[in-house]
Amino acid sequence: MKKLILVCAITSFFACSANAAMSVIVDPDAYADGTDISNAFAGVTLSAVGPGWDSPTGAVFAVDPTVPYLAEPTFNASTGSLVFGSDDGSFPTVFMDSGTLQLRADFAGGATDVQLDFIGNNGSDFGQLLAYDAGGTLVDSAYTGQLTLNSVETLTVSGDIAYVVGGGIDSVSSLGMDNLQFNPIPAPGAILLGSIGLGVVSWLRRRRTL
Repeated sequence: MKKLILVCAITSFFACSANAAMSVIVDPDAYADGTDISNAFAGVTLSAVGPGWDSPTGAVFAVDPTVPYLAEPTFNASTGSLVFGSDDGSFPTVFMDSGTLQLRADFAGGATDVQLDFIGNNGSDFGQLLAYDAGGTLVDSAYTGQLTLNSVETLTVSGDIAYVVGGGIDSVSSLGMDNLQFNPIPAPGAILLGSIGLGVVSWLRRRRTL
């Protein structure tokens, strides 16, 4: 009986730990070019926020950044062939500052860590990733160095995160964004189960040493 309890406790604990450490990947490559992916991924909602260039709907799409749009330089995705984009008719592949257009990701159950790839599309791009809690308070921030065409830098933020906003530091910085990943906050039940399992294991070990 003790062995059964021990096995169950260990299994529950490691199952809980694995769930807490699992990284969720949100990548446009899972969908066809031009697909609205705003609500395509479990646990996160994507939106394009800001006044934009061409009155975008606020939706986020999987977009091919190698297709030319006006004079905007084309660039390559950091993974696969598609990046996050908007429905802006002139510049659908890039995001800029809060006065223009940014990428926002809201996490249904919160997140502890979030990372996002930033891709330069000219020679003077600087990106930022800002993390906020449920009350709208900034909890963490990260900034790229200067990004040239096709250069990639992955930014990571941590904390009790309800949503993140990514974009350029100013209206001159136009950046592509790709390969969002996050660690969801474990459900209270999973945390309790893991704690109980660890407690049972510790109790059984103490019994053996007595």
